[in-house]
Amino acid sequence: MASLNGACANGRYDSIELLSRGLVTCVHKARDKKTGSPVAIKSLRHELSLASLVGQSLAREVEALRLLNGASGLHLLDYAPTASPPYFVTEFIAGVTMRQLFSNSPPSPAQVATLALGVANRLAAVHRLDIVHRDVTPANILISPPPHPAATHAGLASPHPAATHAGLASPLPPGEGSGAIALIGGVRDAGIVALIDFGICYVPSAVAIGSPAPRYAPPSVDDRSPQNDLFALGVILREFGGNALRSIADRLMSTDSTSQFDNATHAASALVDFLCKPINCQHD
Repeated sequence: MASLNGACANGRYDSIELLSRGLVTCVHKARDKKTGSPVAIKSLRHELSLASLVGQSLAREVEALRLLNGASGLHLLDYAPTASPPYFVTEFIAGVTMRQLFSNSPPSPAQVATLALGVANRLAAVHRLDIVHRDVTPANILISPPPHPAATHAGLASPHPAATHAGLASPLPPGEGSGAIALIGGVRDAGIVALIDFGICYVPSAVAIGSPAPRYAPPSVDDRSPQNDLFALGVILREFGGNALRSIADRLMSTDSTSQFDNATHAASALVDFLCKPINCQHD
């Protein structure tokens, strides 16, 4: 198991389990001994430092989380840039990525649209702070179970067996920028949607670093443009939503300023309109 020496050496955190191990970072579930609460700890691999490109990516993610102050669905709790290895801490709530959620069975268009609405709400809040995620993919969209058992519209009434990732904020009340899907036009709350992994994001104080996954990256768009994230959301709708959501996906992916959505809020409105249609009108 990857070590959590830096985080445990200061006496505050007890490692519980390794949740994921990538080429450059590890994510652990741990217990905060001061509060007794479970937390998520993301750390660099031991052989890497903050001076490396991946180290800069970890520092960029921390900077973004500080600026966002929960707008992405994550709250930064702690950061130790001089620890060995460097790490940061967020809340832990069991969740599942969109990729994991949809891996076992094809989702309905309503399920995809409901979760995409949560993503659009998050992006609207992120973009208002002049931050661009630049890596919106199904693996970087984290979904927690809904706050009550009646919220079954998106098929999330109970935790998914693959719910092993970390970093969701505590459930927020439905509203602007919360990421929760409110009871609008009969659309039930699907739980909390969070955007994770801001390692290559654009923030106003610095240039973007790294490159997004080519499949989700628009052609020839400025790193500072929110259209990067809207395009990626369009790719996701095409991937999972089928023909039923094609018109919204096409507008999200359009490079024509006269047909594309002006912002994530307008995209969210289009998704609400879709979800307010009778069920028999939502299929391909």
